[in-house]
Amino acid sequence: TDSHATVESLASGGGMAERYKRIARAWFGGADDREQDGESPGIPLPAKPVGASPTAWSAAEQFYREHGLRADFDTRAIADAASRGDLLARLVFDQATRTLGWAIAQVATITAAERFVIGGGVAKQSDELFWEPVRAAFREYAFGPLRETTQRVPSALGDDVVLVGAAAVAEREAASTTIDATGPRQVT
Repeated sequence: TDSHATVESLASGGGMAERYKRIARAWFGGADDREQDGESPGIPLPAKPVGASPTAWSAAEQFYREHGLRADFDTRAIADAASRGDLLARLVFDQATRTLGWAIAQVATITAAERFVIGGGVAKQSDELFWEPVRAAFREYAFGPLRETTQRVPSALGDDVVLVGAAAVAEREAASTTIDATGPRQVT
């Protein structure tokens, strides 16, 4: 394991896009690209699965070359590729959903939370691609009694969930901060 790997870097939309690009550069771009990428030696990139047809790899490489290098490459593009059978896109989604299901299981086991609301672009993906694998990983890793009672639901706010969360934090911070001639300070 690598101390730089986080749930965010593996399971968020931006993290998934970066992961896809890193793996694609290692698989399709040659060793020099991998070294320039700065990939941490602690997070080994997966090897190409054995037994996949050359046609499948050719399609994955073509998709990467056409879309993966664009600035607007995101989770939607990876989801579209995965839905079309792109093996690399499926691998990235599998890793992301497994990581997220594991992380939610850890928090649920410690806090006994009844509901987890998942937002952002990644949560907009299909049941088959996102929600079912997250639920399966959660059930695998969660403490027994919580496996069937804890809910994992999409945010009604979609992509705006991040903005609403940031506004809530800012409001809380503003309520506990005062500004006077000496500058801002926390109110206790």
